[in-house]
Amino acid sequence: MALAKCRECGKEISTEAKVCPNCGKTNPTSARVMSTAGALGCFGLIVVMALIGSLSSSGSSGYAAGKPSAADVAPTTAEHVPSPAERQASILAVGIPTCKLSSKRTKLLLKRYPEWADHAILLVGCRQIQVGMTQEQLLASWGNPERVNSTTTPAGRDDQLVYGDNYVYLSDGVVTSYQTSH
Repeated sequence: MALAKCRECGKEISTEAKVCPNCGKTNPTSARVMSTAGALGCFGLIVVMALIGSLSSSGSSGYAAGKPSAADVAPTTAEHVPSPAERQASILAVGIPTCKLSSKRTKLLLKRYPEWADHAILLVGCRQIQVGMTQEQLLASWGNPERVNSTTTPAGRDDQLVYGDNYVYLSDGVVTSYQTSH
């Protein structure tokens, strides 16, 4: 059994370890190596960006010629922040084909959770979930689970929320996967 240092905490552990027993880092001894394709892709992106930069600076921009154009000195306007009514109309207009979201529920969610993105309001309003949702959004969408099974490790906390025959998995309060029965 060979030993190597963990990339996260620096302690010596087996090279066969999938998780560092000290800090919980997954694949603690594997080095991150960029593939040839990845390196070529990065190089290609740099070349394209350099070409675009040289083309745009050789154009007829006012700053390139030393004189600002009207577009260069025009004051920028503040980005329009939609009102709750505008957000509500936008959410209802997008909709989800299998969901009949009421304007009353949308208005309630927007009032209660003004910081949520429109797509989160739409999903919660339609009582749907997706990977990346917060636990708060999940609970607003599906309500309280019948049971919660938790696992705590040095890497964090994982929960399994049980809704009948449906299971939702969270890691540190974020939905990572879910299993539904049909």
